[in-house]
Amino acid sequence: MSRTGVVVVGGFCLDCIVTTDTLPAWGDDLRVDAVRTRPGGKGLNQAVALARRGVPVRAVGVVGGDTTGRELLAVLRAEGVDTATMAVRAAAATPVCVVLAHPDGRTAFLCRWAEAVELTTADLTTARDAIHSARAVIVTFDPPPATVRAAVDHALAAGVALVVHPAPPERSAAAALVDLPWDRVSAATPNEQEARLLLAAAGDPAATGPGAELAAAFGRRFATPLVCVTRAEHGVAVWDGARGWARPAHPTSVVDTTAASDAFTAALTHVLFAAGAAEPRVPSSGPLPAGLVETAVEAGLAAAAWTVRHRGAFDALPHLGEPAGRAPSEPASPAAAVAFRREEQPDKHV
Repeated sequence: MSRTGVVVVGGFCLDCIVTTDTLPAWGDDLRVDAVRTRPGGKGLNQAVALARRGVPVRAVGVVGGDTTGRELLAVLRAEGVDTATMAVRAAAATPVCVVLAHPDGRTAFLCRWAEAVELTTADLTTARDAIHSARAVIVTFDPPPATVRAAVDHALAAGVALVVHPAPPERSAAAALVDLPWDRVSAATPNEQEARLLLAAAGDPAATGPGAELAAAFGRRFATPLVCVTRAEHGVAVWDGARGWARPAHPTSVVDTTAASDAFTAALTHVLFAAGAAEPRVPSSGPLPAGLVETAVEAGLAAAAWTVRHRGAFDALPHLGEPAGRAPSEPASPAAAVAFRREEQPDKHV
């Protein structure tokens, strides 16, 4: 069977991005630099990032039957993402995530996925054919643990490359999913906090160790053949199944780090498993070709460096083949321009 494209299993929501250098105390009334709404969620960001690299993508997630949900689906389709495997909850509201963005690039998130819009194991039934025909599947920790397990099981049963992006970093999710079959995962892409949470859940003392050693500790603990721990301005720590090594972050000006790990994971997945004519390798078929991991890591770092230069997540995700990228003030698609009005501030370099 000829396989094509990537399936992304994750969260899809509306981001309400508040740019401010001050966090309020209870009772405060603050005027902030900017407030804008944009498409968001780990699943949406990675699906769009892949589509902008020319990869056929199918999205697996849930939106509500409200105007926001319809607009998110329209944006995904305008970006070239197949939404046939998205579930729509007619009586539910689409989730909203509040993103607090400091002008220096730091972010904090306030999110809640109501039970009515959680991705369930039953929702994965309609995605089974898509998973079996894909070259790779990305699974995030946005859905409930039972659904994450089911998505992982579907991907492994299909024999496709499986990338696990264990985000967002939640202690409860790490505890519930620490016993995933990590040795059968093709690649794991946690950030430092996520790697530490999973190692701590496994009782590994490396959870409190140096960040540069987290990828090797994760790979040895869970026997995962490829681990890339993203470390913000410190670049990425890598375990390739034989040794640990690191690559520095690409020079950039940091404005907003919201989608850096999403851009990295999408680019890594593209280069490793969705580019070229050859079928992607899975752990059972042996190590990846020499030099390919290094190339994929550099592609991920380049995508992350471009992304953090611009505000927001959706608008910042780069387009492959556009060396200068898309200016952050330009709408990424006509549908996005119409559906999501936003207030923009000039980029600030730090």
